[in-house]
Amino acid sequence: MVSWNESLRTGVAEIDEQHQLLFKRAAVVREAVAAGQGSLEVRETIDFLLAYSSVHFETEARYMAASAYPKEQLHLDEHVKLTRTLLRAAEAYRAEGASPRMAEELVGFFERWLADHIHDHDRQLAGWLARATTPGVD
Repeated sequence: MVSWNESLRTGVAEIDEQHQLLFKRAAVVREAVAAGQGSLEVRETIDFLLAYSSVHFETEARYMAASAYPKEQLHLDEHVKLTRTLLRAAEAYRAEGASPRMAEELVGFFERWLADHIHDHDRQLAGWLARATTPGVD
């Protein structure tokens, strides 16, 4: 289980707030699974993660485009990979039905992916943004 912590803070308030919300949603699913309600959360979780990840990715894309971020395509490619994984999860849900195991696996995967993505990509973007908006810094 990965949860929000200060090591995941990028320093870009809008992005950090969105990351925190994504982790909070994952925690809700974990609580539901522990209470025996996990299967009820799967569809809602998949729908939320697809919808809100899209909003979040659009936010990051806006920052990248506005600052001419040199690693923009690599970063966007990572977003596409996650979206495809979430779409496959939605297909599996339709084919197999919901299960607590599916909910737990999905949330675990998402939490790990998000933490890794923040460390490997979002923090680099945040550093670029800090340099790009600091007067006199190239």
